[in-house]
Amino acid sequence: MPGIGEKRPLEGPQPEQPRLRVWGKTSATKRPVETTAEEDQEEDAVARRERAEGGEGGAGASMTLRELQKCYQRDVRDSEEDASRAFATGLLEDLVMAVAEEPEIFVGTDPGYSEDWRELPYEKVLKGRHTELASLLAFHVYEEIEGSQLPADANPISARFLYRMKPDGSVKARLVVQQVRTTAPGLSWLHTYAACPTVLGGRLVLWQAARKQWPIREGDVSSAFLHAPLDADLPIFVRPPACVFQGRYWKLRKALYGLRVAPRTFQLWYADQQKRLRLLRCKADPQLYYRQEDGSMHVTHADDVRLTAPPEVITPLQKSIGELMKIRWDRELSEQWSPFLGSQWRRVTNDHFQLRADPKHLRALQEMLRMQQANSVGTPAWSLQEEQLPARELDPTQASIFRSAVGVLQWLALVRPDLQYTSKELARGLCRPTTKDWARLRHAVRYCIGTADVVLNLEFDRDLPCEITAYCDSNFAGDVDTRKSTTGYLLLVQGLLLTSASKTQSVIALSSAEAELMALNSAVREALFARTLLHDILGHDVPITVRCDSTACIAAASKEGLSKMRHIQTQHLWVQQLIRDKQNIVVKVKGSENPADVLTKHLPAAKMCQYRNMIGLEYEQNP
Repeated sequence: MPGIGEKRPLEGPQPEQPRLRVWGKTSATKRPVETTAEEDQEEDAVARRERAEGGEGGAGASMTLRELQKCYQRDVRDSEEDASRAFATGLLEDLVMAVAEEPEIFVGTDPGYSEDWRELPYEKVLKGRHTELASLLAFHVYEEIEGSQLPADANPISARFLYRMKPDGSVKARLVVQQVRTTAPGLSWLHTYAACPTVLGGRLVLWQAARKQWPIREGDVSSAFLHAPLDADLPIFVRPPACVFQGRYWKLRKALYGLRVAPRTFQLWYADQQKRLRLLRCKADPQLYYRQEDGSMHVTHADDVRLTAPPEVITPLQKSIGELMKIRWDRELSEQWSPFLGSQWRRVTNDHFQLRADPKHLRALQEMLRMQQANSVGTPAWSLQEEQLPARELDPTQASIFRSAVGVLQWLALVRPDLQYTSKELARGLCRPTTKDWARLRHAVRYCIGTADVVLNLEFDRDLPCEITAYCDSNFAGDVDTRKSTTGYLLLVQGLLLTSASKTQSVIALSSAEAELMALNSAVREALFARTLLHDILGHDVPITVRCDSTACIAAASKEGLSKMRHIQTQHLWVQQLIRDKQNIVVKVKGSENPADVLTKHLPAAKMCQYRNMIGLEYEQNP
């Protein structure tokens, strides 16, 4: 139990020490102003009349700021012998807040802490809690009920505040419920599944904007989950956070952050709102919306929206969306770098976009591995000398750092195709990392340091035909431990890179032709997915051309049956039917002209530079 005057590190209730109630307000007033004796007498008279009308209550909700200050002086500062009031002194020395003209909101007196247990500014914590609770009231998220009104079989879900210091110095307080399996009986993935947009779907929005010369605007749905009404037949009860709990429970009307059904509930509600604007969900990517009558499109990732539409339509469309939900339109994609989904974007010209990783991720890697002064290298390929050293398992602390660093590297690989093979190979050691994995990771970070200024160019070429182009390649038996091969492919439409991937094949190929055929299958599958999305948007199919550097693979895919390749499973021959039906074409490309090669193996520095340029990865010229 904390000592007198000490602040508690947790928000848990402490009934043995009664707390002084603090009621939040939106006014910026923080300290009482100087008043005259006549004003003091007048306020005292008003306070006496209010107490006579409202009964005894000490620092009640109807008091003026001056009266609250006097009660504080009389009941707290001048009564140090009372342990509970002395405890309140430690909490309230710098703040006494008055009641606003809006409905009363009890914000409690407990301090707030960040997730790394740093105590945050007390006044800003209270203001953050007030803002969050006011938002819940504005959205009519819950109705209060007495504990006696809870059904006999009800299992109220606990809740808490999560605090974060924002760049402007204010504190963001997010109220989240802590629903786990024990408080969510009967829920399966059918009730909780929520789709995430694909990288390919998001790039198609850029392609549409470049093709039509349209603007791109980005927005953020404020308090997204609070918009979505819950199923009335499945009541959910919540116990408010301990710092504001006053004996009354909440029966939820709308979703809250932390509910397992909240993401799916919001997505279904959001889709209904878009349908009112004649924006339809793509069948293959439910988070990609389009309107066939004018070509408007937008992709939604949780509460982040990226929209493109004709110039004469986009502003009215933004207004229409704003009438259906609370949304803040932040910016239009321009020549200045701007953040979106953890990366940085800009539009150099109408046909040219650039994408780069946020520099903070590389700084985080360097800090985790203590490599702030490390030298750079020209390739992520492992050092042969270090590979020959004996490997031992990392200690738990170092293993934890390794896993965190690989996670950051995988995030960087989303916008850096040249890192996808490296991050994939490092991720295979997450279970039991060794000193060899640690040396590989450090070498990869050195490569990131040397290419920190590299950006991904997404360029639309209107001189090219409207078709999907896929490059595929494989590295036969590249894994020396399991002898599994690696698949690499890239997808482009009219020169604009839609997606890329580096994956370990699930079965062991018995020949290089089989490994190449499985890589071809993966590329064709992804191309068919892209064609499905484009069919929804354009209303017709687009052709697919797959470029492969293996003559044996092209021969196996172009003929019928297994022939002499009897070791290949028949499930990999479905591409033969597609070629016979002329749904896609497979053509030969030179190995030196196949950029997918960088996704299957480590290459010397000169070849890494060559393939980076072919993909569109170049050093930034005009930061």
